[in-house]
Amino acid sequence: MTPALRKAAVLSLVLVALTITGAVLLLNEPDRDYGTEPGEIGETSRPEEQAEKPSRKETAIPTSPASPGTETTNTPMDRSGHKKKPSAKPPPQTSETAAEASAETKSSSILLQLLDAGGGEPVGDEEFNLRLTGAAKTHNLLLRTDSEGFARAADLPEGEYPTLLRHPRYLPHRRILTLSPEELDGDPKVVKVFLEKGESLTGKVTDLRGKGIKGVSLSLIIGTRDGPQKKHATSGNDGAFTLDALVIGSWSLTAFHSAYRLGGPLTIEIPARENLTIQLVESTKVNIFVENPDGTPCKGATVSIRTSSNSGGVSLSAALPIPTVRTNAEGLAVIGNLPADPGALLSLSARDARYPVLGKSTTVDELESGDFVMRFVLSLSLGGVVLDPDGNTVANIRVALLGPRDQFLNTTANGTFQFNNVLKGKYWLQASNSSSGV
Repeated sequence: MTPALRKAAVLSLVLVALTITGAVLLLNEPDRDYGTEPGEIGETSRPEEQAEKPSRKETAIPTSPASPGTETTNTPMDRSGHKKKPSAKPPPQTSETAAEASAETKSSSILLQLLDAGGGEPVGDEEFNLRLTGAAKTHNLLLRTDSEGFARAADLPEGEYPTLLRHPRYLPHRRILTLSPEELDGDPKVVKVFLEKGESLTGKVTDLRGKGIKGVSLSLIIGTRDGPQKKHATSGNDGAFTLDALVIGSWSLTAFHSAYRLGGPLTIEIPARENLTIQLVESTKVNIFVENPDGTPCKGATVSIRTSSNSGGVSLSAALPIPTVRTNAEGLAVIGNLPADPGALLSLSARDARYPVLGKSTTVDELESGDFVMRFVLSLSLGGVVLDPDGNTVANIRVALLGPRDQFLNTTANGTFQFNNVLKGKYWLQASNSSSGV
């Protein structure tokens, strides 16, 4: 090879080497953002630092160190190692909804201490009733005090509670209890309740010879703004009895023993000036006959009697303490233990499924004057059919019979209706539906 050719071959090799070196340098160069200003660091100017620096969102969620070869994502896992599905994010709560939710869930208790108003001694180890009337719910609680007179009313939301406390040995106690939000978060509110004993009635139940009668059931009742108040007692071996925690006023008293006639109802003024003596006479029986509308004996009818009295300006009635009485094959019901007062007012009722209920008012004297007869009224019925303007029967139409005793029913699939046990009298008959009215 001539020297010229050798020199040309060496230059060619040098050019090839330079070309390969330039290509390698271009391939290894990182991408540049040519839109940045001179001197400004672009997003990819220092990739090693960008990869090492976590974002603000990632730094807010701390993660535990991952073992080699495991995933380091924040996706929650279940017990089997599978990824849990993301749950729906609850809607954000406003301050008002948060306050309402807090008020609904917060509850607390009130600690009552019952004390005797006379000496301040605790009323311990005794049961009492507590009624708290709240805005949304009325709480009727049966509580028992401990040896120091404390009792807890629990699970009460905040608010104001008009309260009625009833204890068998004391007068009813009224007050307003208030639970504020501050009290819900702290210890239970302690409320001292001083109970008044009220008045008492003592006496004795005897026969006509003055001998005490044991086991007489005595009942006192009075009408109040909280409804009828009742007190009960049973006479001892010598016939003596005591009734406590009585409010001042006119009470109605009855005394019952199966071997004697009912004592009362008697009007008793409280406070009483002296001990009461009640004399019972031996029981007598009266006959009550119940008849069908045609005058034949009515067998199996139920007969009941209630006594009526007036206590505290309120009309009160109470059933006689006797078992249910049914008429025999002759229509006869025998009633005993009537009140000893001949002028005592009684309400009699007779019931049979075939007839309307029969009721009568009478006195003890009228019942004892002879056999008393009660005759059922003939059971009447009224039926018909409801038609539209074209003469077609109409089903499921509301029909009302308005008069001495209102009745209501719907027509059958054939448009017919029938009222049973209708009393005599004048009525309005109405048929109505939602589309056409009455």
